Amino acid sequence: MPVAIVALAVSSFFTARYLSFPPEELFAILVLALSLVAARSVWVAAGCQWRGVRRLLVAREVIGIGLFACLLDASLVLGYHIVTDVTGLVKFGLSTEVYISPYSWVDAVALAAMLPSIFAIFFGLFCWIKGVSRGSRGGCESRGVCGLRVACGSRGGCEADATGEATQTARPQPNAPAARQLDLQPIGIKPMLVVTAVVFAAWLPYLIVYFPGFVFNDSLDSIRQCLGIDAYNNHHPFLYTMLLDGCLWLGRTLGIGNTGGCAIYCVGQMLVMAYVVAYLSLWVVRRAGIRQRWVWAIAAVFALSPYVATFSIALWKDPLFTVAMVVLTLLLADLVLSRGELARQRRWYLPVLALALLAVAFLRNNGVYIVVAVGVVLAIMALSCWRRHDRSRPLGFAAAAAATAFVTVVYAIVCGPIYQLVGVAGTESVEVVGMQLNQMARVVVMDGDMTDENRAYMASLMPLDEYASVYTPATVDNLKWAEGFNAEAVKVNGEFVRNWLTMMSNNPRTCFEAWELQTFGFWALNQSDITATFKNIGNGWPIFPGSERIGLVDEVGIDVSGGLGMSHGILQGLFTHEPQSIPLSFVFWGVLYLAICMLLLGRASWLVPLVPTIVLVATLFVASPMWYWPRYAATLHFLIPFYWLAFHLLAHRSSLPPNHR
Repeated sequence: MPVAIVALAVSSFFTARYLSFPPEELFAILVLALSLVAARSVWVAAGCQWRGVRRLLVAREVIGIGLFACLLDASLVLGYHIVTDVTGLVKFGLSTEVYISPYSWVDAVALAAMLPSIFAIFFGLFCWIKGVSRGSRGGCESRGVCGLRVACGSRGGCEADATGEATQTARPQPNAPAARQLDLQPIGIKPMLVVTAVVFAAWLPYLIVYFPGFVFNDSLDSIRQCLGIDAYNNHHPFLYTMLLDGCLWLGRTLGIGNTGGCAIYCVGQMLVMAYVVAYLSLWVVRRAGIRQRWVWAIAAVFALSPYVATFSIALWKDPLFTVAMVVLTLLLADLVLSRGELARQRRWYLPVLALALLAVAFLRNNGVYIVVAVGVVLAIMALSCWRRHDRSRPLGFAAAAAATAFVTVVYAIVCGPIYQLVGVAGTESVEVVGMQLNQMARVVVMDGDMTDENRAYMASLMPLDEYASVYTPATVDNLKWAEGFNAEAVKVNGEFVRNWLTMMSNNPRTCFEAWELQTFGFWALNQSDITATFKNIGNGWPIFPGSERIGLVDEVGIDVSGGLGMSHGILQGLFTHEPQSIPLSFVFWGVLYLAICMLLLGRASWLVPLVPTIVLVATLFVASPMWYWPRYAATLHFLIPFYWLAFHLLAHRSSLPPNHR
C-alpha cells in the first residue's frame, strides 16, 4: 500500500501541474485526496484483499473507464501546450500568437504518470454509481437515497430486463422498502405557469436595462433581409429571419417601429425560454422523485444567472435552438423511460416531438444532422425490440422514428425546392468547410508539403504570401472575410475534397494542430482564457450608443439608447452583460463519462436522450467556426440538471421498478 500511495502522490502532482489551476499545490493535494478516497473505497469493497480487487476489476469496466481516463489524460497534455499570447481576443491572434509550444520527454512521463490518479478517481466514482464502493467485507453493499438498499456482491447474478439489456441483480434485503414508481405523468400547466412567471420576472430587468435587447452584426444580417435591403439567404436560418420579420412587422403596426419590434421578439423569446426552464425544473424533480422545493432551487439558478438572462434577450438564433434541444432531450428521455409507450398512449407526444425536431432542424444549420441521428437511433431501437420478439414496444419507437423521418423529408423539401422557388439563397460553401479551409491555410502558412495542384488551388483563393497575415488559428472567420480572399471560389466539390485530402495526408500533424487550435475551448480543461476572459454576449460585440457601428442600427430604424443601463452606469454594472459561465469543456467530459457509465451498466437505451448532445458536440468538433463560444453549445449548460438526473437514476436504479431499470 505505501508504494501505491507514493505512486498516486506522484500522479497527483503531474495532474495538478497539467491542469494548471492555481494554486497548483492545493490542487495537487485535492487530486491526491480524491485518488486515495476512491482507491480506499474500492479496497474496502473488495474485502481488503487483492483477490477481491481482482474480482471487482471486470475487464469491460476497466477498459471503458481506462479509455475515458486515457482520453482525458491526452487532452491535458495537448491543452497544456496550447499558447494564447494575445493582447486582445484570442480569435484575432495570428499563428505567431496562438500556437502550440514544443513537446518534450517530460510530456511522455506526465502522460504515463497522470493516468493512475485519473483512473482511480473515475473508477472509484463508477464503483459508487454501480453501488459497490461503500460495501462491507465479503460483499459490496451501500445505501442509496431515502435509505434504499443496493446490494451487488461479486456473486450477484445478471439478468436481462424487458429491453434485453444486462442489469446487475441485487441480493434481496429483508427490510428493503418497495421500489418507488417512476412518475411519468405530464407536468401540470398551473405550476408551469407559476414558475414561468417568476423566471420571466427575474429576467425582465435585463431587457429594461438593455432595451430593446442585444443587437449584433448577425442580427442586422437578418433584419436587413426583413426590410428588403438584402436578399433572403439561409446563412442565418431563414426561420429565425421570418420570426424576426413578424415581430418587426408587429412593431411597425403598433406604432413602436423596428425598435419595438426587437423588444417584442425579445419578450417572446424570454417567455419561451422561461417556459422551457419551468418545464425542465419540474420534469427533473418529478422524475427524480425528490421534494418539490427543489423545483425552485433549479429554477432559481436559471432565473438569477446573468449568463442565462442576457442570453434570453440576445437577437441570435441560438437561444431558441437551445431550448428546442432541451425539449427534444426530455421528450426522448420520457420515451425511453416509458419503454416506448408514451408515443402510443399520449396523443400529444408525436406532434410535440415533431415540433421540437422541426425547431432543431430549422433554427441552426447543424440541426438537421441532430435530427437525422435521432431518427437513425430510434429506428435501431425499434428494430432491436422487434428482433427480441417484443411485439408491443417497437411500435412506440417506430412511430417516433417515423415522425423524425417526416421532419427530415420536410426539411429537405423546404431547404431545396421551396427555398429556390422563393429566392432564398443556401448556406455559402465557405461556411460548410470552415474547419477544412483553416487546416489548408495552416499548411500554407507553415510551408508544409504541397503538390503543384495544392499550390495552384490555394493561390486561386488568395495569394500565397498573404495567408500569414489573415490566418488566425482560433477561427476561420478572419480568413474567409479577408478583403483579398475569394470566397466565391470555395466550392464543396471534387477539387476541394481532393486538395484537402492530399494536404492532410501529406501534413497530418499540421492539420491536427489546426483542428486543436480551432476547437480546444470545447475540450481543454486547462485553458485560463475560457474562465478568465471569455464572454458570451461581449464577444458578439453588441451595438451600444457611441459605438463606431451605431450607423448600422440607425440605417434600419433601431434605437439602442433606450435602456436604463445606457444612462445609469450603476445599473449596467449591477446587471452585467459580460457574465461568466461554466466552461463547456467541463460539461463535455461529464457527459462523455455519463455515456460510458450507461454503456458499462447495461443502460444502452438511456443513451438515446444523449444523442442530441453528442451530435451537437460532434458537429462542433468537425466544423466549429471558432475555438470557443458558449452560445454554440449552450444546450450543455441548460441540460446540466438533466445530466444530474441521469447520474442519479444510474446510481439508484435499484429504487426503480424493474421495467424502468
